[in-house]
Amino acid sequence: WLLASEARAIGGAKAHFYASDGDGTYSAVLELNAPSGTEAWAEAPVKADFSMDGNGELIDMTVRRNDAVGGQRMIIRMRRHDETKPIEMRAQLRGVDKDGKPTLLSETWSYILPGE
Repeated sequence: WLLASEARAIGGAKAHFYASDGDGTYSAVLELNAPSGTEAWAEAPVKADFSMDGNGELIDMTVRRNDAVGGQRMIIRMRRHDETKPIEMRAQLRGVDKDGKPTLLSETWSYILPGE
């Protein structure tokens, strides 16, 4: 079920949080859109940089192209160690430019999932 939804336009990102059924995990689905006027995400491989504070444990993360919106979808599955404390998270997308050098493709998305 949907736990929280954040649809801010900062960095062209939308995030939806879901609580899993009984196993104590949470899922975050981030929809990240390419900056306007760029084709940076059209063909280049995309890598996600994701971090969280010590109250969270990353279980799984995938990034895939979302052709419906011309962006990328990042799906994160995590577990909280202490349910009463928040988890602070950050994510951004990186790619490789035409010369093979790493390049930043998105602004940094940050969020604090509040404690219960």
